[in-house]
Amino acid sequence: MIHTGITGKYTFKAPFDNINMNTLYISTSRVPIQEMDTNGLNPLVTIYSPVGLENSYNADFMENVYIIGLQKVGGTEIFYVPEKYITGIPVNDGVKYVEKLLAFNIGLVPEDTDFTNIVATITDIITGMLGINVDVKIINNSGITIIPKIDHEENLILRNNYLANNRPYSDLYFEALDMLEEKNRVIATINTGVKMAFSKK
Repeated sequence: MIHTGITGKYTFKAPFDNINMNTLYISTSRVPIQEMDTNGLNPLVTIYSPVGLENSYNADFMENVYIIGLQKVGGTEIFYVPEKYITGIPVNDGVKYVEKLLAFNIGLVPEDTDFTNIVATITDIITGMLGINVDVKIINNSGITIIPKIDHEENLILRNNYLANNRPYSDLYFEALDMLEEKNRVIATINTGVKMAFSKK
């Protein structure tokens, strides 16, 4: 039996097997077909006829099969499938996954600002901490704003002064990684020496 609120990949048998089975769906409803008909949703017209199941409708109606509402995760449209045509449902004891975005609003910067090194550094940090590959995209979040040249030059001075007097976090992060690797190498060397010492006894 399919419960509402189950999210994951569903599989279907013909004639619903043309539904994308690699897409994540959430079950939004489980309603007896007779109840749908009573509420004026006309499952014969909206569900059965479009896929050529007119001849199965009467039997399913008498059996009062359940109709499952499915919605694509992140979407709004809901489509309906008789429960008997759903052959596979997401495992209930699985781990919930969700696609996440990290957004950094850096405010107004010159239009030709080069983000190459920033993107590389951010990618290395996230990959190093989470162990996953990330896709970094640069998106303009506003229209063009004209900044007076004198203000632009003052901004450059302020930013350059900051960079000259503050170590970037990325430097500290990679320095810490190097120290950790060196520590692990020392521990491994000590452990090897201890093992060799005991093996000679």
